[in-house]
Parts: sequence; structure tokens; C-alpha cells
Amino acid sequence: RCAPADKYFDIVDIMFEQQRSWAFTDNPYQSLLDFSKQIGFTQESFEECLTNQGMLDAVNAVKDRGAGEFGVNSTPTFFINGEKVSGALSIDDMGKKIEEHL
Repeated sequence: RCAPADKYFDIVDIMFEQQRSWAFTDNPYQSLLDFSKQIGFTQESFEECLTNQGMLDAVNAVKDRGAGEFGVNSTPTFFINGEKVSGALSIDDMGKKIEEHL
């Protein structure tokens, strides 16, 4: 969310590709800092992003709306023609759910 808008999707793709190197470590802060430096952040801009209260409030507002208004309480959660489907689905199971609602 702190990266330039035109780089958003590229950065999200890289984050997923390299998720094991920053998300599953004993020191996630340092791992994410190191990762952020590879994509152009400085330590200062990284910490400024992490301490941006307005951004945290906005993310929490979306989370709270999902939970309160739509009953989202797990990841992933999908809505297929208004039906809430929680939990991981195989491609075949997702296809079946979609076909049920055509």
C-alpha cells in the first residue's frame, strides 16, 4: 500500500513469489525490511509505512466491514452469487460451486 500505484501489482506478485523468504522466518520484521529494500524502500520509508496510522485504520475498517457486514471470518472466503463459501477449495470444487449458480 505504500508503494507507487503503478508498481502495486508487480510488488504483490513478487511478494507471493518470495513469500517463504519473508513470511515464515524467526524474524519477520527483518525479513520484510530486507525484502522491501530489494523493491526500492529505505529503512525510513519502510518504517514510515508501518507506522502510518491512517493506513492501518483504513485496512482495519475494510476487515471490520467484511466481518461485521458480510460474516467473513476466515481466509479465503469467496462469494459466489451471494453464497458465502469459506475455506480453500480445489479448482474442481470451485468450478462445481460456480456451475451451481449459473
